[in-house]
Amino acid sequence: MYVDGEQIYSLAADNNNSFGHTPGSIWNIIPLSETNRGKEVQIDFIPVYDSAVDALPTIYFGDRYEIMKFIILRNLPAMFLSAVAILAGIIYICFVLYAYKKGNADSNLVMLGAFAIVIGLWKLTDMEVFSLFVKGHLIASYLPLFMLALACVPYNIFIRGLHSSQNHGVWHIPCVVSYISMFLEIVLQLLHIADFRETLILTHISILSMALVVVGMIIYEIRKHGIDKRLKKNILCILGCIVGLGIDMILYYSTKGQGALLCGMLGFVVYIFVLGFSSMQEMRKLIAMGQEARKYEKLAYHDEMTGIYNRTAYAG
Repeated sequence: MYVDGEQIYSLAADNNNSFGHTPGSIWNIIPLSETNRGKEVQIDFIPVYDSAVDALPTIYFGDRYEIMKFIILRNLPAMFLSAVAILAGIIYICFVLYAYKKGNADSNLVMLGAFAIVIGLWKLTDMEVFSLFVKGHLIASYLPLFMLALACVPYNIFIRGLHSSQNHGVWHIPCVVSYISMFLEIVLQLLHIADFRETLILTHISILSMALVVVGMIIYEIRKHGIDKRLKKNILCILGCIVGLGIDMILYYSTKGQGALLCGMLGFVVYIFVLGFSSMQEMRKLIAMGQEARKYEKLAYHDEMTGIYNRTAYAG
């Protein structure tokens, strides 16, 4: 940044940076005083990535704290959705631990909980407000990419558990594609061939492969076993997620990553709540049935008055 031709600020990637060509995700805050009034201000941008050549960064001018307030308020909807997803994931995992003690745990719900936490962290770390308060520039830049790449595996394991054909080999495809994509992204990053942001297309391919497998297996399930209430609920939620993700991908590439991507997150939050609470209700029924069975077992083998073993308990 120059004021009347004099450079007052600059930011560039560190040549000794072992994690790519980027200086990281950072807000550049440049104070201007009354002494700068009437002077010519020039800002030069040198894109790190070719994909950002035509993208102009957002520039705010005004009081620093008013600008921060505006950014926080603009990010509130996404912050709320992220917090809801993370909280739901924690609740699901805690509920499974509670059900495990009761002897009727569904480990599949743990995967949904893990997916909810990861997807919530992805959205949270991908927001402007995150880099506004986190001073680890590289961390702020790479965390959302890591979270998005990690989200495919737990979701795939969860959705597979909802199908009677969960042992079908096709279910392994999204996980394999995801593992290969993450491996390639890490290798390309460490070899300084391409940064994580430049290989984001590999993560999107993983998401696409997962979506294709899920849709294909749903069709297979309907043809083989018909459609029940749970599958119908799952289909509607998945359609919402696919539409939301499609809109977000279009916005991401059309705006060079500058658009507000909320549709996919909203679809995921609805999906997490609908499928999660449905699984919790089924687990509660199993717990209640187990408690009822233990109650009758106790009545069968214990004297009702004294509580000690009766003749039936010692028979045979």
